[in-house]
This record gives sequence, C-alpha cells and structure tokens, in this order.
Amino acid sequence: MRIVPSAIRTFFPFALAVSVAAAAAGSLTEMSVHHWYVRLAKPAWTAPPHYFGPVWTFLYASMALAAYLIYKKSGDWDNAQKPLTLWGIQLILNAFWPGCFFALRNPLLGSMEIILLLGFVIATTIAFFKRDRAAGWLMVPYALWGAYATALTLAIWRLNK
Repeated sequence: MRIVPSAIRTFFPFALAVSVAAAAAGSLTEMSVHHWYVRLAKPAWTAPPHYFGPVWTFLYASMALAAYLIYKKSGDWDNAQKPLTLWGIQLILNAFWPGCFFALRNPLLGSMEIILLLGFVIATTIAFFKRDRAAGWLMVPYALWGAYATALTLAIWRLNK
C-alpha cells in the first residue's frame, strides 16, 4: 500500500520550488515595501497593495500546476528537460526581481531584470503550449501579470530617476 499517491509525490517538487521562490521574493520585498516603495512616484494605474498577495498566490499555484502537467505529459525528466529548464530559470529570475528592485532599492536594475524575466516567462509559456495546452493556459495569467509588472517597473523607474 502506498502512503503518498504518485501524483502528490510528483507534484511536490514543483510546489516546493514555487514556495521557496515565493518566500524569497516575499522576504526581499518586505525589506523596502513599507517605507521606501510608498514614497516612490507611481503611475495612476498602479494596482492597490492588497491585490498583490492574492494575485501572486494564484500565479505561483498556476506555475506549479503547469510544470507538473508538463512533467506528467512528458513522462520523465529527459523529455521534459527543455520546457522545465525554462520554467526553472524564470522562477529563479522571479525570486531575484524583488532583490533588485526592493532590497537594493534600484528601479533601473529592477527594470533590466524584469525585462529578462518577462522574456523567460513568455518562452516558458510558449514551450508549455507546445507540450500541453492546459499547462500553457495556466501560464498565461502569469505572462499577462508579468507584462503589467514590467510596464509598472519601467514607469516607476522613469518617474523616479
């Protein structure tokens, strides 16, 4: 008798990876969000602060599920390596962005980093669509939010340089 079903065992590493990225991003964001960030000039279309937690919770869950579906559809690491490598790179970049923007208090560096991040999110989304449409669709909200976050970061840099 199996104690842990194989689907949970297979999903767990992806859930763990996004949890680590979320924890890193959250701790780096906390370094400046309540004092430095509130004093920055921001465009009128900046989302209210209470949107970010629920949005990121949904996005991280979607990212984990999308990666799991790619792995499951591919059957093993060798067949899933290219799209999941892209996924891993974008996840690392995702965790680094708050360090560039919030911890270092550097909107220019944050702008450069998020452009790179968005490129990897789009590449991951495309690679996922080629393997599994559901996985690709699960990445679309993240790509859209990433485009918004990129535009916001660039606008904040421009307004505060």
